[in-house]
Amino acid sequence: VFSHAFKHTNALKDNRGDIIFVTDDGARVSSQIMAQIKEYKKNGGRIFTYLINGGWCSKPLQEISDMVINLDKMVNESQMLKALAEPMRKA
Repeated sequence: VFSHAFKHTNALKDNRGDIIFVTDDGARVSSQIMAQIKEYKKNGGRIFTYLINGGWCSKPLQEISDMVINLDKMVNESQMLKALAEPMRKA
């Protein structure tokens, strides 16, 4: 799923803009797309991942994400603002 999404994003093609993922699972990222992502990030691109419905973040997705936020763990607005200010640690 992520490889398909990355394949069709203009951010990777144009090497500009941020990418936001909202997901409920830790899908795989192909090696071909991973190479494109590394180039995109080398040129200043950022990737933000939001987990929903008990989702988990695979190690490759954690590695390419600048920020991973679990939306299920946010009960109220103040927790959401705190989480956005202090991103989860990458494994």
